[in-house]
Amino acid sequence: MTGSALRRDRAFLYWRQTPTWCPDCDSRVPGRIISEGPRVYLERACPRHGHGRALLHESLQVFLARSLQPARRSSAVRPPAPADCPRGCTMPCAWHEGPVRRLHFAPAEAPNALAPADRQALLDRLRANGEPLEDVVAGDAAEGEAFLRVGRAAPDDAALAAWFAGLRGRDRTRRAWLESADGLPLDVLGRRVARAAGLAETAWTADPDAPLCLSRTRTPAGLDVVLHAPMQAGTLDLTRLLSCTVWVASSADRVVPACWAAIRGGAR
Repeated sequence: MTGSALRRDRAFLYWRQTPTWCPDCDSRVPGRIISEGPRVYLERACPRHGHGRALLHESLQVFLARSLQPARRSSAVRPPAPADCPRGCTMPCAWHEGPVRRLHFAPAEAPNALAPADRQALLDRLRANGEPLEDVVAGDAAEGEAFLRVGRAAPDDAALAAWFAGLRGRDRTRRAWLESADGLPLDVLGRRVARAAGLAETAWTADPDAPLCLSRTRTPAGLDVVLHAPMQAGTLDLTRLLSCTVWVASSADRVVPACWAAIRGGAR
């Protein structure tokens, strides 16, 4: 029997292996990406906590189109990372592949917030290291931006449509940034937002730096709409983790990708 026939006989299709994370013990463990019907799952095997599975994508077709698109490396030319990492993080510098385009600081009143002087020093170090830093966000939204987290249950479709309707009266809002919560996959978020904003479900373009966690489009009225779906611990595909351009900064984790911060209890 041929390999292709063996694959058709299975109840699932195996796509590739990937290192992932156990959400129970915070350990790096082996994982694999499979599909059953139209859905894509990440399965993990932890020696201490056994096997687990999490939904990675609702649409196999969209997942394959994006996962086969290589993440673009930053065009910035950076000097070799010194022993004291310019990003001030606690991770091996060999992991640093994605550019820092959007940086979130914890709000000033948060217990893990950086002091103002430390913020400026960090920004100076990042810019000196060639990071693009298009957005620096304190709290949730950047200047001229509306921010909303969208979970599986709330806000519902009616509330989401009302939120977009309210944006039409804000002349200074140039971008709507919507972030998934509760592990809501990016393709599901895209369909819900498209319905609420009166867009075609195919309007989204994958971000070239982070095709699996960032999508964007522009409405006929000129509003830029960006979707961000930071991967949760249960769906963490480390082979894609560091291509994400959204990073967070706090006194605890310094500068780390949004996905990493989500599983390490960082500032979000």
